[in-house]
Amino acid sequence: MSLPKLGGSEVSTFITAEISSNKIVIFSKTTCPYCTKIKEKFNSVQQPFKAIELDLLGEDGARIQDALYEKTKQKTVPNIFINGTHVGGCDSTLKLFENGEIFKMLGASPEQEGVFNPARFVNTEVDNNSVVIFSKSWCPFCTKAKEKFNSINQTYKAVELDLLGEQGVQIQNALLDKTGQKTVPNIFINKTHIGGCDATLKLFDTGEIFQMLTPSMEVEETFDPASFINGEIATNQVMIFSKTTCPYCTKAKEKFKSINQSFKTIELDLLGDNGSKIQNALFEKSGQKTVPNIFINGKHIGGCDATMKLFETGEISKILSSTMETNDAFNPASFINGEIATNQVMIFSKTTC
Repeated sequence: MSLPKLGGSEVSTFITAEISSNKIVIFSKTTCPYCTKIKEKFNSVQQPFKAIELDLLGEDGARIQDALYEKTKQKTVPNIFINGTHVGGCDSTLKLFENGEIFKMLGASPEQEGVFNPARFVNTEVDNNSVVIFSKSWCPFCTKAKEKFNSINQTYKAVELDLLGEQGVQIQNALLDKTGQKTVPNIFINKTHIGGCDATLKLFDTGEIFQMLTPSMEVEETFDPASFINGEIATNQVMIFSKTTCPYCTKAKEKFKSINQSFKTIELDLLGDNGSKIQNALFEKSGQKTVPNIFINGKHIGGCDATMKLFETGEISKILSSTMETNDAFNPASFINGEIATNQVMIFSKTTC
């Protein structure tokens, strides 16, 4: 993102536009531990937000911070707005989580239809989410399980029972009736009850977790790895070809998460023979055999070290705001086949539909 060299009124307009067009806006700095803490808090309840990293914007960032001070009388970061209302910094936001007020502001507490039905609520959450973690925000075993799913970039729905008052108690009792388990975390994957932290970590240790998350699929005979790669690069701003067992892949993904930058990950070790074909095709395309193999806006970046260097120099913000390079080799038919072959459920959609 880059702003023209304009005066304070134009910067104020930019701030107002960001606040009005995003449910949650966090004006942040990548080096700030309090910013990281508050972003992790929103991530822990799977609440999306827009983060604007002022330290990556040079003079623009300084001008935005000055305009924020004029608007809110707060100079420090994080500077947070929810539904257009200025919330404040890290401490004031954490207090909203502690007293449950955050969910009233977000409208995220379970909706009551006449009388709240905890059993129906549990069944709805289990039916509508691939991974559901019934949790408590202070529970270290819950945190450990969520971090494990985060480590493989697996999305999940977390229901923090301690933040839901009496309804949280009712939900926990309904879970006991349904599963025979009173403790948290209480975890379901694809409608199957898994259990708690120990049972879930055992699935990670044995590798069974990936079979549960990605059931066997019919593989297209016409799968073309080169066209599949070109399609993924052409349709995703940040594309990371990765392996779940690779610590350098995890490091790169966590770096993008730290600035709230979305990305598409293809975990090659979960795709069997197709994963090997994709890795060989990546070598032909980029000259790089190892993972992570990262592309931004159609441009090959390289691996973990090359990506980290872009973050250190600040070049990453320029690359992310650059125009997508076109890919002459894009084959729509092969791209469709690749998507079907590598995703359990594939929905071709339009945002306006």
